[in-house]
Amino acid sequence: MENKIKSSSLIKKIGGLLFSENDVYFSPEDAYQLLVNQLFARTNPKSPLRTLLFTGATQQTGVTTITMGFARFLSQRLNQKTLVIDANYYNHGMSLLFQSRSGPGFSELLCGQANLEEVMHKTDDNLFLIPAGKRQFLSKTLLSFNPTDHEVLKMLASEFDITVIDGAPVSKSPEIYTLSAMVNGTILIAEAEKTRREVLRASKEQLEFAGANLIGGILNRRRFNIPAWAYSRIS
Repeated sequence: MENKIKSSSLIKKIGGLLFSENDVYFSPEDAYQLLVNQLFARTNPKSPLRTLLFTGATQQTGVTTITMGFARFLSQRLNQKTLVIDANYYNHGMSLLFQSRSGPGFSELLCGQANLEEVMHKTDDNLFLIPAGKRQFLSKTLLSFNPTDHEVLKMLASEFDITVIDGAPVSKSPEIYTLSAMVNGTILIAEAEKTRREVLRASKEQLEFAGANLIGGILNRRRFNIPAWAYSRIS
């Protein structure tokens, strides 16, 4: 247990705790309002966060839960036109939560096999989803992709107030490095008392080496940072 993260000290070295670490109960709305406030506080007005990637140092750190809650808060409470992209090809939890039908998705959009209208599903007035699509298209495209040539994400940034991406864990997905360099900001998530310190450090270094704008870290599941009901939707 000594090598596993129990407090926010290492997370703060990544760029600060973006989610509450306090041992008090937060309502879902309060928790996500806190996350939004801290994100806006560290955003450069000249370079707004229009595309945001959530990824975990390892599997099962709660990335999908946080991405889902964050997106719904933005769309329902802040009236932001929000796009969620399922880019976790090892889980598909986001697509399952929104009960999206099978078909082309993000990978086909990136490689030019489909257009936005073919892959986008409206789930609410201000909330839209692009499912993952086929992983082989994503691997082929991203592993030979120049991160500066991200015309697809530029197009999405012009269509939506914010695009949030549910990313695969750093430890399992080589594609996540290219994707992290394409977006405006990346948030790295660790699980309290489970994620090992050396794994988190390695994930941070690898993302930064890939060119990611690592804007912060989240220490998740520390005394119900997100209430238990939210986790039950994923587990």
